[in-house]
Amino acid sequence: MSKKEKIPVKDEVFDPTALTTTQSHIEAINNHNETPLNDRSALNLTVNADLILAFEVLLNNFKQKTKAYFTYNGKTQLFVTGCRFIKHQQQEQGIFEKAPAAFIQMITRKGRRPQSEQQYIRKGNPKVMYLNLDTDTYHSYFDIMYSFLKARSEQGSNVYSTSYFFKDFLDTLQNDFNALCAYEKAFPLS
Repeated sequence: MSKKEKIPVKDEVFDPTALTTTQSHIEAINNHNETPLNDRSALNLTVNADLILAFEVLLNNFKQKTKAYFTYNGKTQLFVTGCRFIKHQQQEQGIFEKAPAAFIQMITRKGRRPQSEQQYIRKGNPKVMYLNLDTDTYHSYFDIMYSFLKARSEQGSNVYSTSYFFKDFLDTLQNDFNALCAYEKAFPLS
């Protein structure tokens, strides 16, 4: 066919009644168990830019020490390994506990917290660090936060938030850097 030849057009009319759904189709749709399309949870930490930089420096040092350059291509992977590592430490020390729902609700609530020494975390140039985590790691972060605060008898403090705990999380990873690297070698992130 050349470009100048016309293609014959068929005159067809769409008949919506021709598309009928059977009772079995309706039952299959109604009985379908909803499974989440994405079993991941977002964790947004609003912290000082210096803390994000310190976390990135820790990530680079971690990559160099463990030689896991391709496994740890972002902050999320180190955050996941950090949660697993701290949870493992707390379990060995016998202080790990699941966080109650009331604690998670208190920690994740929106709004300002009372004045405390933790206020400096958001002072200066706050940035949002977005982490797309699997649900286990998301809940583990709150569990280790609860265990950390309970060990210091601060679990009822309304000063802490998801972002405020990140400084303590980062300090723990920096202080136990060699143990963190050894943990990665023993239990690599797949």
